[in-house]
Amino acid sequence: MARTRNSDKIGAVPEASAPASSVSNELNFVTPTEFVDLPSGGNYYPEDHPLHCKDTIEIKYMTAKEEDILNSEVLLKKGIAIDRMLESIMIDKQVPLEELLIGDKNALIVAARISGYGTEYPVVINCPSCMEKSELEVDLEEAKTLSGAVKDNMGNLEEVKISDNNLPVLSLPRSGVEVEIRFLTSKDESDIDKAEKMAQKHKLPPSQLTNLLKKMIYSVNGNTDRAVVNNFVSNMPAMDSKYIRGVYKIINPTLKLEHEFVCSSCSHDGTVEVPITPAFFWPDR
Repeated sequence: MARTRNSDKIGAVPEASAPASSVSNELNFVTPTEFVDLPSGGNYYPEDHPLHCKDTIEIKYMTAKEEDILNSEVLLKKGIAIDRMLESIMIDKQVPLEELLIGDKNALIVAARISGYGTEYPVVINCPSCMEKSELEVDLEEAKTLSGAVKDNMGNLEEVKISDNNLPVLSLPRSGVEVEIRFLTSKDESDIDKAEKMAQKHKLPPSQLTNLLKKMIYSVNGNTDRAVVNNFVSNMPAMDSKYIRGVYKIINPTLKLEHEFVCSSCSHDGTVEVPITPAFFWPDR
């Protein structure tokens, strides 16, 4: 039997309703925001960039809107769901996502995940010694580790100098050439990925490593001409290539996820890097 409201009864006195403004205020939720520390400290952006010398960036907490973005089949198929989500939560729309240094972008990704789904992250890790799989529950706040930054590693890497452009300069061990290197951006990462897919499509030899170095090297013996840089990369001794990549890994300012790990199979004990799998943002997929 349908329930009858008091106001529908004959002679009943209508109930007083709350003022419209009061109801509106109650439903006027404000999404919380937070300031995320940038691993780069804003040190490696051009002077005219919005993040130049800025050590934080403000983002809002993930909402149902961002969940819709992350679960959009169209965006997932294009591989841009996470980028669109980050663009949605960044408060300052003057900051182009594609110009974010990859290390700074990583910090935003982790902060967004924590704000949306909490700090607990179930993940499977392969033991670095015996490769046995282990299921772990990682606390992302505890796992966050700042890594890199030239200024923090200069004491250990005396061979790294800083140029007038505020970029690292390396003297290569085999060729003796001096190269100025830059930290890669989100767009650089995307360009390298697109070039590799294009090579696969046309059945060309893989060139991911040379494409990476062409993006990474800003100048060769002070010469910034791209034709000169690209020609050097194509003919670079393997020892020099390995050296650049090794130093870059040490000094690149980024946020890593690390976890203390003891293998139940071989008793390996040490710190392992926590992988970002689809379960990071899509736990049910």
